[in-house]
Amino acid sequence: MIDVSIVVRTKNRPGLLREAVGSIRANQYAAEIVVVNDGGERPLIDGGGVKLVDHETSRGRSAAMNSGVRAASSKFLAFLDDDDLYYPENLPTLARAASATPNVAWYSEAVSAFLRPAESGALETHARLRLYSGDFDRDLLLLDNYIPLPTLLVARDTYLDLDGFDTQFDLFEDWDFLIRLSARGDFAHVPRVTCEIRHIEGGGSITLAAPEGSARFREAKLQVWQKHAARIDNDTIANAFERQKRRLAAAYADAVEAKGLRHHFDVTVARLEREKQVLIEEIGALHETLNGKNTQIAALEAIARALREVEVESERKAVRIAGLEEQNKQLERVAAESQTSVAALYAEVHRLQSLLDSIFQSRTWKLHNMVEKMKGRG
Repeated sequence: MIDVSIVVRTKNRPGLLREAVGSIRANQYAAEIVVVNDGGERPLIDGGGVKLVDHETSRGRSAAMNSGVRAASSKFLAFLDDDDLYYPENLPTLARAASATPNVAWYSEAVSAFLRPAESGALETHARLRLYSGDFDRDLLLLDNYIPLPTLLVARDTYLDLDGFDTQFDLFEDWDFLIRLSARGDFAHVPRVTCEIRHIEGGGSITLAAPEGSARFREAKLQVWQKHAARIDNDTIANAFERQKRRLAAAYADAVEAKGLRHHFDVTVARLEREKQVLIEEIGALHETLNGKNTQIAALEAIARALREVEVESERKAVRIAGLEEQNKQLERVAAESQTSVAALYAEVHRLQSLLDSIFQSRTWKLHNMVEKMKGRG
């Protein structure tokens, strides 16, 4: 991991500054944050860990950046204005590139976003119109800037050796610095979008204040070209033109291929939409069939429940019948025993009756009977 200081320029935009600092912290990279307040109200920054450089009066964008770099203490520098944002991978991506390749500078890619306040007061993005991307081309850099400052990583000593930003510039000061820096060596391009260059309506955006085609924009470009006129010759223009022509041809070929793919995609999507509609109709029919089957199943389940209830009742009755049969067997045994007992009683009665008859017919009984009568008992 390399030591990095991020210099952030700001002036009276505390809300945007909080977002910018928050986007740096979201990288979760142990970097020094240096905020330069160029003549605005002293900002209050939550969370601590920020070095603040205060200009009592505004010294301009270039001087503000130079003050921040002088206050920085790390070996490497990265840059961010308060209205721009880092994506969470920005610092790790640039640090890996710097550790892997010995170049004079390293840069990634960025998107250009246009924002306006919503009814709620929050900022909302209504367009993303440009992708800053491209391999390093020293000749093209002399003619136009394609490297936004927030995408850049450079050694602090190199920045100071070049005397930093030229304070004669308050627009395109970063482009002028990049041209001077490119004289030191090649830049390493990391083809990954890691930053967002934001242009906020009513937010003091330099780009919106001096849009391309405006007089100020043209004057600022002329100022850069005039300063570096000795380095811009016919070969420079021809080389940049030819390489851009090849890039445009490749981009056009890619666009044609993309258009063909898009047409194929549209045809495929249309076919899939038709097939989807057929499937929807088939699914609808299947749902109707399924609903009918579900109704049948419900009826069969009701019948099954009724049968189970009948089976349960039959089992209960079978148990009762078995109990009654057992009781009946017991009663039959009792009846049989009773009949046997009755028969025995009848036999005993018959025997006793026979015995009585014998007694009544005997002489002894007759004499006993006469005596009793004589006594008056008969």
